[in-house]
Amino acid sequence: MSNRMSNGSQVDECAKNWFMLLDLLITREEKNIVRTNEIETLNYFYKNEMVKEILVTWLKEMKSSYAKRMNDSDTALKCNNIALFWRKRGNEKYAKNLIEESYDCYCKSVVFAQQNDTEYATALANRSASLMRLKRFQECLADIELSLKNGYKVELQPKLLLRRVECYIELKQQHKAKDSLVIASKHARLVMSEEQWATFERRMKVLESKLQSIEHSTVKTETELPRCYGGDNEDFVNASNAVELRHNDKVGRHVIAKHNIREGAVLFSEQPYAWVALPSNEYVCEMCCETNINPLPCSHCSRSVYCSEVCRSDGYNMFHKWECVGGQCGIFATIGIGHLALRVLLISAYNGFPAISDELPKVLTAADLFKRYSEVDDMAIYKRDHLDFYRMFNLVTNFDKMSNNDYMHYALTATMLTLYLEKFTVFFDEVPSKLPCVLSSTQLHLFSAAIVLRSMGQLICNAHSNVVSETIKDHSGQTLREEEVHRSTAIYPSAAMMNHSCDPNIQNTYYKNRLVVRSSRDIPAGAEVYNCYGPHFARQPTNTRRAELQAQYLFTCNCSACICDETTTIN
Repeated sequence: MSNRMSNGSQVDECAKNWFMLLDLLITREEKNIVRTNEIETLNYFYKNEMVKEILVTWLKEMKSSYAKRMNDSDTALKCNNIALFWRKRGNEKYAKNLIEESYDCYCKSVVFAQQNDTEYATALANRSASLMRLKRFQECLADIELSLKNGYKVELQPKLLLRRVECYIELKQQHKAKDSLVIASKHARLVMSEEQWATFERRMKVLESKLQSIEHSTVKTETELPRCYGGDNEDFVNASNAVELRHNDKVGRHVIAKHNIREGAVLFSEQPYAWVALPSNEYVCEMCCETNINPLPCSHCSRSVYCSEVCRSDGYNMFHKWECVGGQCGIFATIGIGHLALRVLLISAYNGFPAISDELPKVLTAADLFKRYSEVDDMAIYKRDHLDFYRMFNLVTNFDKMSNNDYMHYALTATMLTLYLEKFTVFFDEVPSKLPCVLSSTQLHLFSAAIVLRSMGQLICNAHSNVVSETIKDHSGQTLREEEVHRSTAIYPSAAMMNHSCDPNIQNTYYKNRLVVRSSRDIPAGAEVYNCYGPHFARQPTNTRRAELQAQYLFTCNCSACICDETTTIN
């Protein structure tokens, strides 16, 4: 199930309509745009009432089309009737001993059920039964606690409480199992008839017997993250002491090896500045990008899921409270990198935009504030004591090399997303407190739109995609093929400093949404550290690689692999 919209054809249709609308607006307005900077471009669009009316109309149509009940089995909002539909189907699968299928149905029931409601509590309780059978004991415990917390029927709780005891026994947590057994016994005595108690007591004795045969064990801790080779670099945040950030006029900022680096050494370990989980057939946590999760849904919509209550709370406060309606409307599944650009704005606002010096001229406009944030040493900002915002804000955009069509596409998307925040949320009531100066309402909207536009330019040439291999199976469980699946897209400002090679000397791995970069072979001191932006010499011929890199990153690749292929072809 997609995190945002479960019907793929709807996403395709949304995207088709959006791109048609963009093409019409670009054809109409292209001659009026002077490409000086982000502020001037967006100032034109945001003052153009015709453009704004068309974009707002599209937003309203998306909401009326998709932020509603789609059919008897799907809705963008919460609906207990749909939750009941999936719970009953889950019960049927469970009765037939189709436990995996029952679990999938119960997950949908949990996602669609209204929060703090009996239907939600019942869906969680039923899902815990499937989790128990699947030996996913920690997740089973989490569902049991949530079910009890959300008002699971008192008369049905004894069975759920015994399931909790069984989980602790399976996890060899003897003390918790004993305490839970006492709680289950006391509660059952209060709500059960004599006949029911007799059956319950027999079950308790079986569990007491199991308890005698287990030894106490501690809960497994999180996997320890690998450390950077040679320690952390104070002058290059999130990087190893074995590498160095340098700059020259030919290749701009780039990364070199300070010392000889052995294969497998960790060169970067970085949390993203901003990230988005992508629509997928599997559940992916919106906050930490953990995959294969036991989904906990947003409290208001059915399009956003999390791996825990902590992630749900953090995600809601950071960004989802502003994105919830857009997710229901199918907007973010339609606009591609625009969603991550919006997330840059929302996370920047959540963290608070950096203070500015009072010694310089007073900031009155969005352009003034942009200028202040740009007036930094683009090498010094990578020192550990500088704010993350400056590293994000000062990534290259390539707007000067970009086609007019692409640039206007991004500008119109930024305008639309700003109108979305204005018309569908109260973002602009709260964001003034996050700024270091007072801006008028018009300048505040312009500043926000310009952040989104700037981010789109930066993300096109700097974002990382978390790609994993997924096994596609048929209904009988037979493997059909392996596919590369994009789980998330994120921006890592330090790792983004690596230039491209079609024959890279590093390998990217992910721990949830953390990027860990390791050397894929020995790298001698003084050599450049290269990433691969997608096209790899082992998968594609030189002409294809160069065409793809030129189209997205706007440069002609002259890496060793391309030059070698070129020389071989000539010879």
